[in-house]
Amino acid sequence: FGSSHTPPSASCTGPASPARTAKGTTMSHRKFERPRHGSLGFLPRKRTKHHHGKIKSFPKDDQSKPPHLTAFMSYKCGMTHIVRDVERPGSKLHKKEVAEVVSIVEAP
Repeated sequence: FGSSHTPPSASCTGPASPARTAKGTTMSHRKFERPRHGSLGFLPRKRTKHHHGKIKSFPKDDQSKPPHLTAFMSYKCGMTHIVRDVERPGSKLHKKEVAEVVSIVEAP
């Protein structure tokens, strides 16, 4: 090879290339630098204009009882945590406090 041979790093990215960082090393492929976040099937990701609730399951209705409420609409509006005492005889956590996550459900 003569003097016209260029090193592999210089042939891929020139000195003014945007793929070259301040230290002079080349960045990795975009796939590894910042991969996709989520599926394209859920685009556009924005809040809906219409909020329609749906009751997905009903308990078995007992025909012998008088008419009564079998289901009501509610939605999950957040989560938090609680500290509670565990009452399980034989468990390592019996009569001890544990932190657990709970869902907050709102029924308008």
